[in-house]
Amino acid sequence: MTGGLTARGRTSRAITGQLPNGLSIARVVIALCLIPAFNAGWELFLGLYLTCGLTDVLDGWVARRLGVTSLWGARLDSVGDAVLSVVALVMLTGFTQVFSQPAVWVSVLAVAAVKIAAIIVLRARHGVLAIVHTWGNKLAGLVCFAVVPLALHRGELSTMVVIAVGRLCLLAAVDEVISALRWDDLDLDRRGSWHPSRCSPRVPRASSP
Repeated sequence: MTGGLTARGRTSRAITGQLPNGLSIARVVIALCLIPAFNAGWELFLGLYLTCGLTDVLDGWVARRLGVTSLWGARLDSVGDAVLSVVALVMLTGFTQVFSQPAVWVSVLAVAAVKIAAIIVLRARHGVLAIVHTWGNKLAGLVCFAVVPLALHRGELSTMVVIAVGRLCLLAAVDEVISALRWDDLDLDRRGSWHPSRCSPRVPRASSP
C-alpha cells in the first residue's frame, strides 16, 4: 500500500514537474497560430497573443515554485520567446509599412547581432547554449510585447517608436554580453552585468525531460 502511494506520488510529481515545460511548448504552438488568427479576426489574435504572454510569465514562476528549474527548461523558455519574437517581426513586416525603411532594419539587425554575440560568449565561457534573463531583457521583452498588438491594431507604427524600442533592446543585449564576459559563474537569472549572482552556480526555469 505504501509502495503504491509512493509510486503514485512520484508519478504525480513527474507530471507536475513537466508543467513549466508544457507552458513553454504551448507558447511555441500558439505563436505559430498568430498569423492565421490575425487574418481570422482581431479578437482571436489578441486572445492568443495575451495567452502567449501569460505562458511566458507563468512557466518560470511555476518552475521556481515547484523547485524544478533546469538548464533545459531555461533553453525551452528562450526558444518560446524567440519563436514569438520572429512571428511578431514577420507580422509587423507584413502588416505595417515602417519596416520598409532601412534605418529600422539596421536597428533590428544590430540587436540580432549582439544577441548572437551574447550566446556565443556564454557558450565559450560556460559551455551552454542559453540566454541570460536579465532585467534589461525582461524590460525590453515587455515593451516589445506591448508595442506589437498596438501597431497591428492601428496598421502602422512610428519610425521613432521602433528605433527607440530597438535601442532599448540593443542596450539590454549589450548588458547581456557584458554579463557573460564579466562573471565566472553561470546564473541565467542574473539581474544584469552590474549584479553578482544570488547563488553560484544558478540554473533557472523548468524541469528537464
